[in-house]
Amino acid sequence: MSHLRSLLRNPRTDAGWLSVEIRLYSLHLTIQHWIAEPEPENPKIHDNYVISILRVVKELYTNDSLTGTTLGVLASILVSLGFTNYIVPLEEEVCRRLQPDRDLEFTFVKLLKSKSHKPLYKFMAIKEDPVIWQLRVFGEYMDRSMDSASDPRVAFQPDAWQREVLDCLDNPKSSILVVGEGFLSVKIIRVQLTCQL
Repeated sequence: MSHLRSLLRNPRTDAGWLSVEIRLYSLHLTIQHWIAEPEPENPKIHDNYVISILRVVKELYTNDSLTGTTLGVLASILVSLGFTNYIVPLEEEVCRRLQPDRDLEFTFVKLLKSKSHKPLYKFMAIKEDPVIWQLRVFGEYMDRSMDSASDPRVAFQPDAWQREVLDCLDNPKSSILVVGEGFLSVKIIRVQLTCQL
C-alpha cells in the first residue's frame, strides 16, 4: 500500500487508463485488507473502510478514461456496499465519455456471486439508509458543486439553491422557517422558504 501511495504521487498516474488502473488496484488492496480484518463488521472499522472505498469510487466516476470493464468493477463495489440505487445515474453520466473496452492488468477481488450477482461478503453492506449513512459520516466528501457560481455575498461558490436562499434573505418581504428534527444521531434540518412578492 505504501508503494502504491508513492506511485499515486507521480503526475503520470493522474490521467489516462493508468490513473484508473492504479486507483482500482488501490481499491482491490483496500478491500482485501478489509476482508482479512479480524472484526470486519465492527462499526468503526466498517465506516472507515466504506468511506475510504467510496472516496475513490466517487473520484473514479469522474475520470474520462473509464471503460465497460471498469464500470462493472465499480458497480460490483456499490452493490456490495449497499449503494445499488446510485449505479444507474452514475453510469448514465459516464456513458457519454466511455472509452473502448480493455482488460485490467490484474484480477479484481471477486465481490459478487457469479450466477445471482448477490454480494459475497454480507458484512460490507451499510446497515442504514444510504442517505442517512452519507449524512452521518460522508458529509465532508459529498459533491457541493451543483450549479455553483460566484456570489459577492459569500466567500464560497454557492449552488443554485444556496443563491435562492441568499436572495430570500436579502428580500425584506421574505421569511425563512427552520424546523429541526432528531433522527438517530443525525440532525436533519428542513428549510422552507417563503418568498413573498
